[in-house]
Amino acid sequence: MIAGNVYCSPNSSCDNDLKLRDIISYIYNKFRGHKQIDGDFNYGNIDWKSWAGGNDETKFLSCLRNNFLLQHVTETT
Repeated sequence: MIAGNVYCSPNSSCDNDLKLRDIISYIYNKFRGHKQIDGDFNYGNIDWKSWAGGNDETKFLSCLRNNFLLQHVTETT
């Protein structure tokens, strides 16, 4: 099992957001078996019930969908 923990600053640059999506895709494609990525990604505008959000959020959601990842926490913690 691959497990990771991520903190993404609310002031993260577009370049860092891209690198985050790239590393998520890399982990999905490189390693077989179960994967769990925990953390605070600071995409506060995502509506997890409809999986919708603004431009940056949409890119993140597409990354999750493309890599068959799920969001388990759907409320603000």
